[in-house]
Amino acid sequence: MAGTASSISICYEQPLTKPVRLFLRFEQLVERFRVGASGESSTESHIALLALLDLYQHGMHVDLKAEVLREIDRSLGVINRSDEVSTSYPPDQLLEARSALEQGVEATNRIHGQLGSKLKNHHFFNLIRQRITMGGGVNSFDLPIYHLWMVKQPEERRTLLEDWAKPYLD
Repeated sequence: MAGTASSISICYEQPLTKPVRLFLRFEQLVERFRVGASGESSTESHIALLALLDLYQHGMHVDLKAEVLREIDRSLGVINRSDEVSTSYPPDQLLEARSALEQGVEATNRIHGQLGSKLKNHHFFNLIRQRITMGGGVNSFDLPIYHLWMVKQPEERRTLLEDWAKPYLD
């Protein structure tokens, strides 16, 4: 098993642009959330919640919608220039990429307001968010409501987590 790590190939765009770093960070947080939320244990729910809190913070500090639209616009410009100057890309791939980007514009425009805006006034979420910044601040004796939630059935925890995360996952 130790030998397999050396056979893995990872390719990065260098230097990473600010939007690429932003999207990679967002993608990693979504994946971390999904892994945690799919689990059965309270520890996995906690991991999902930590990822969701990071997504929330990420979304509150960056206008992700504007960044996505700018990057789509840039990519569409590259594709349009590729049509005119280069035949190195098969036309069907360019059409497919253009179509996917245009669908991305439509999906992004369906998002109203900031991501996570419904969480801004959610009492339970904000209690956790405030306590999470303190080392060990989210525990049964400081935040009994969190403890109560953590001992619920995994399906109940998952339902709430997925409801909170819906704007980030759609």
